[in-house]
Amino acid sequence: MSARKILVTAVAIATLVVPTVAQGATIRITSAAGGLLGNQQWSSGSTGSYVNSAGEAKVLPAGTMLGQLVAATAFTNTKLVVTDDDTYGAYVTSIGTQKLGAKATWDVYVNGRTPQLGAGALVLKKADQVIWFLDDDYSKVGPVVLDLAYRVAADGAVTFTVRQAWGKGWSAAKGAKITVDGTVVGTTGASGTFTYTPTADWDKAIATQTGAIGSQTVIEAPVDAG
Repeated sequence: MSARKILVTAVAIATLVVPTVAQGATIRITSAAGGLLGNQQWSSGSTGSYVNSAGEAKVLPAGTMLGQLVAATAFTNTKLVVTDDDTYGAYVTSIGTQKLGAKATWDVYVNGRTPQLGAGALVLKKADQVIWFLDDDYSKVGPVVLDLAYRVAADGAVTFTVRQAWGKGWSAAKGAKITVDGTVVGTTGASGTFTYTPTADWDKAIATQTGAIGSQTVIEAPVDAG
């Protein structure tokens, strides 16, 4: 394994070992301008309270989606503003420092779908994949958000799989570009996959597609020395 890979992996692990309370769900925060939390999908627990935009402390049920967001942003010192409304309950006004346009709002997919409950009421299951994203125009359908995974065959070939979601669940993402360590290595086919054999150790990969929010960054898993 390259020294660079060891450094990247170590930084990733040290940066975001989010405290797990009772859940094993994952969280990602992203936008068309780029992802927060290292642009990765992290395992995270959930806190039982938050402070809203009026400075009021609020209690949450155990294991909620909002509690997960509060835990992840607090651990990484990422700005989070939650507003309470008599009609809509708690909703996310701001994440990080990115400015919102007139029709922009922070939204969320759970397992590729638009949840039917609010963030403060939805209790996560262990395998849930939560993606918060900045919707630049809430009057339109979407946006499409990409998800990237990979597996390595015995001969060293790496198969990348890209999925896409726009609130109705996951489907294969055809035509997504796979970039490895800054270089585009190929494009996914109809099944949403692309396979290539790297000539050297690689560190990071991402999937992008025109009109979609890019995937999380995936980091090559360390080689098991045992």
